[in-house]
Amino acid sequence: MFVERTQKTRRFDEIIELAVRRHGGPDTYERMLAETRPLAPHVIAAIPDDRVLAAMTRRVFCAGFSSKVIDAKWEAFESAFERFDPARCVWMTDERLDELLKVQGHRQERRKDQIHTGKRALRDGAD
Repeated sequence: MFVERTQKTRRFDEIIELAVRRHGGPDTYERMLAETRPLAPHVIAAIPDDRVLAAMTRRVFCAGFSSKVIDAKWEAFESAFERFDPARCVWMTDERLDELLKVQGHRQERRKDQIHTGKRALRDGAD
C-alpha cells in the first residue's frame, strides 16, 4: 500500500542548514564532523549483518522520535524484531510489521515505507 506523504521532503542543503543552526553555528558543526571518524572498511566488513541492520533501524527511528525514547525502548525493539536477524526480518509480512509498530506505539505509516525500503535492500543484498 502506498502511503501519501504529508510533509515535503527537504533538500540536503536545507537539512545541513538546520543542523548547523541546531548545533551552535558553522564552527561547532564543522568541529563535530571532524571529531566523528568513519570506520575503516575492514572494520565495517567485520560487523555482523544483524548489528548493521539494528544500527540502520535505530537511526531511522531516531530520525523521527526522541533518541531518549528510542534508547529506553531499544531492548523491546531488539526482541520484537528477532534481534534483527536479516534472514528472519526480510520475510516479515506487512501484517506482522503493522502489528509490531502498533505495539511499539509508533506512527506506523510514517516509518513503514522506510522499513520496507530496508527490507528490499536486505533481500537484494542477500541475492
